[in-house]
Amino acid sequence: MSGVSTATSLPALLVERARTNAADVAYRWFGHGIWNEVTWEGLRDKAGAIGAGLQHLGVRVGEVVAIVTTEGEEWFTAELGALGIGAVVLGLDPSVGESTLRSALRIAGAVVVIAGDQEQYDKIQDDRASVPSVRHIVVCASRGMRYLNHLDEPDEHGVIGLAQLVAAPGNPTQWEAQAHSLNADALAQSVVMGDRVEQRTHRDVLLHCETVMTALVVTAHDALAPQGSLADPLEHALAMGGALSRGASLHFGPAGPTSVGVRHVQPHIVLATPAWADSLAADVGRQRAASRGIKRLALDRGLSRREPSAQLHNGRSISPTLVAGVVATVAAASWLLLSVKVNDVLRMVVLALIMAAVGVALALSGRGVAGPLRRRYGLSRCRAVVTTEALGTSGQLLGALDVPVMVMSSPLMNRALATEVSV
Repeated sequence: MSGVSTATSLPALLVERARTNAADVAYRWFGHGIWNEVTWEGLRDKAGAIGAGLQHLGVRVGEVVAIVTTEGEEWFTAELGALGIGAVVLGLDPSVGESTLRSALRIAGAVVVIAGDQEQYDKIQDDRASVPSVRHIVVCASRGMRYLNHLDEPDEHGVIGLAQLVAAPGNPTQWEAQAHSLNADALAQSVVMGDRVEQRTHRDVLLHCETVMTALVVTAHDALAPQGSLADPLEHALAMGGALSRGASLHFGPAGPTSVGVRHVQPHIVLATPAWADSLAADVGRQRAASRGIKRLALDRGLSRREPSAQLHNGRSISPTLVAGVVATVAAASWLLLSVKVNDVLRMVVLALIMAAVGVALALSGRGVAGPLRRRYGLSRCRAVVTTEALGTSGQLLGALDVPVMVMSSPLMNRALATEVSV
């Protein structure tokens, strides 16, 4: 996107991006064994169709639309569609229990719930009377609810499939105009914190995005890979803000560190939950030949709270002193071989010393083991892994793999500030 953007909301950024980079890939998602690509123009059209469908259901400006799904691409488009009509988005963790989910919906006053599948639908419908504000439930994956595929309008319980929602009468063009004229100080996100509700404006969301994307040095050539359940609205803001404001692409692949999704994408930045890092640690631990070296390196290079944030991206794993020592050894040996008459035995001894010095340097730096493992787990070009909780041993292992870690603790998530960085 050329020039400085004047957009004051994520939907407005999407409209700008769709106009200037319409044919560029906005995100890829893995389904039915293949990768599917969606352009910025296609994303705008999908978000507009969802927004128009929500308006058809009667959603008004300022009303709360809850999203509870494990599929990143569904969350991505649904949130943009809802925000574009002036609705307030409530992000909910799909792994929470029934009572917790219904309590959050009740406290926030959600009028529409976009549920990922029948499991999430059942959590709400089993005691629908406890959430009187919910007028409609939109089910994304209606497997097991086949009758939804034949509904043109919500059934007697206000339930409709996502495919039918986007096909409902509406005006996506009007959504684009609304999205571009959103007030920056209007509410955009609602977060339930226990028994209270915290709200964020469009301006707040953009500020969160810009803070973290600047820290991670996200560019238009980067790939961002959300892993696991990104249930916190800030994490979605990071993903959307990074893609929309910087032109980076998102990749919603199969979850798991050894999956085809991560290997195929080779992401520059992974937005991960601690469970993802734990899964990686467990899988590496099963590789007996490499695990002993990784554990040793993890002990030698554990996380340090005192690491300066400036070291987040420099990828440093060989100390300057070590590099200087290797260079001096190679230079001295080269001078010796070129300037002094030596026999073949001495020549071989000198060459062996050079090889040993380089080998020790690589072993001490971790690259001797980290390189192959980074490639194996799809992290060969990964600049950072962003998480929301302390990682402990898993973080040490990522450090040993030469993957910088940006850990965001819950008290500081509202300000989108990194509290712990390790290289």
